[in-house]
Amino acid sequence: MALIHERLYQSQNLEEINFADYLQNLTHNLFTSYNINPHLIKFQLEVANITLDVERAITCGLLINELVSNSLKHAFIEELTGMISISFSVMVEQKLFIEVRDNGIGLPIDLDLEETNSLGLRLIRALTRQIRGVLKIDSKKDIGTTFTITFPQH
Repeated sequence: MALIHERLYQSQNLEEINFADYLQNLTHNLFTSYNINPHLIKFQLEVANITLDVERAITCGLLINELVSNSLKHAFIEELTGMISISFSVMVEQKLFIEVRDNGIGLPIDLDLEETNSLGLRLIRALTRQIRGVLKIDSKKDIGTTFTITFPQH
């Protein structure tokens, strides 16, 4: 949220944020704060030039923060090398699309996303509902995990 406020202060428009710039800063800060070796875990960002109102920007920023943090903490154990990628784009019918993908170890096979006690996954579900989104998760052992969220643009 501090990054959102920083962007607002630097912007001439106090109602919208250039989300591509914001995501670039957010992901850079995450990799720095987790002390990630860029030779071990690569990062790819594909973001359309989209502006979001402040409320949606905060919610989407929290979602992406949680998804990337989970990948950094859990997907790459024991110096495993890998890749995390984020896509954010506009789909047809005025829908927005977020995809956060890693090629790490995948989620546990027995994980029930609806019944999990994981605060992170519960937060992801709650934030997705907040933007009236649909969450899909694809995870395969030793291949990685992909979270996709589609939601109305307005």
